[in-house]
Amino acid sequence: MKITRAFLPSAVLAFLLLTLLSVSMCSASPVPMSEISIGGISYHASADYVKSIYGEPDKLTTSDGSAIYAGVFQTYIYGNTFKVEIGGNQVIHVSTTANNGLGTPAGVTVGMDKKILESLYGLPKNVIRDKNHNTIGYYYRSEQSD
Repeated sequence: MKITRAFLPSAVLAFLLLTLLSVSMCSASPVPMSEISIGGISYHASADYVKSIYGEPDKLTTSDGSAIYAGVFQTYIYGNTFKVEIGGNQVIHVSTTANNGLGTPAGVTVGMDKKILESLYGLPKNVIRDKNHNTIGYYYRSEQSD
């Protein structure tokens, strides 16, 4: 199986690699926080830091967030395949959906074989499937999750 997406969800501090990010596999080691990054953008990075690396987004969406995110939630979209979500002026989610050169510090990228992913991070905590039961992602615990 090849990885088709990489995702960094932060609300649960888990690492999601969508066909790149089972509860019965909780014995898997957590992914180090130093690995919770895609394209150099990590959880809690500032919005200004994102712009200093990638410039102004090609598209920006803004919506009302919750009190957790200071009432404003923004999505920076770069090209068609890279998104950075900002809440409270810091990164809360990063995703890439194509082999566009972006990856994790360990070199996990869209398009790599799942066996390489598992050799780097171990077995996932959860497997995500689409409505047709195709595997589209893997959740990994971070050092600070659970």
